[in-house]
Amino acid sequence: MPLQELLKSYREKNNFTQEELAKKLTVSRQAVSKWENGNSIPDVYNLISLSDLYDISLDELIRGAVYFPKPFIVGKKITKKFMLYMGFLLTIFYGFILITLDLLTPFLSLLIAISIYLFIMLPTFIEPYWIITKTGIVYQQFPRYIDKIKYSSMILFGKEISYETTIPFNAILSISVIYEKKSRNGPMDINPDYLYIRLCQKNGSIKDLNLYDNLLPYLPQAISYFEKKKITVTDKNKVTQAIMSEKTLYEIMHGLESNEHI
Repeated sequence: MPLQELLKSYREKNNFTQEELAKKLTVSRQAVSKWENGNSIPDVYNLISLSDLYDISLDELIRGAVYFPKPFIVGKKITKKFMLYMGFLLTIFYGFILITLDLLTPFLSLLIAISIYLFIMLPTFIEPYWIITKTGIVYQQFPRYIDKIKYSSMILFGKEISYETTIPFNAILSISVIYEKKSRNGPMDINPDYLYIRLCQKNGSIKDLNLYDNLLPYLPQAISYFEKKKITVTDKNKVTQAIMSEKTLYEIMHGLESNEHI
């Protein structure tokens, strides 16, 4: 959208007349009119004032979009700090149970509790992330459960093994945004629906990547970015349109009124 149209759109969205906006910026109404007609553009000072007034970033004001940083990590990398924190809590918890049962010595109980954390609980915290870079998409995958154990253990001890694979943009034929409703086993089944993107590569291979919550506010920008890389993007479920609505994505996809599913 051209800058003059954006300036008019944001003014109207914030319920200002040209006269009211001019007073707030200490400029003439004619100056505001010229900005919106494309006859002139605001100087840097006025652009900053407008972004403050509308409570949006300069990038959003000028380009009509939230700034999309790159590289962008979709999901969350697990950290050593988090592992140590959870390890402390769970080791104390399991250790307390084992000691309370009085089946083993305190030392063996603690040793078993640590083993339960390292080999059973810790890998369950690993959610593979993926990264949108300037040259392609990098995703993390663990072929075997033992690989998750190795990865988490190495981070815990200050080292990291890379389980990342890169797909260059020029190797991607198309990207599909997919929303699938999950079959519910009952009212207590609160697991989320499936939301992911499907990468179809030029060599015929397909890769599905979860769409985590931190990417959703940037999804329109991400799609635009992929299209600039000459990748065909489809969104048959209209997820992009849905996330810009005042309703939740779940409500729209299931045809519910607000709070009806709660």
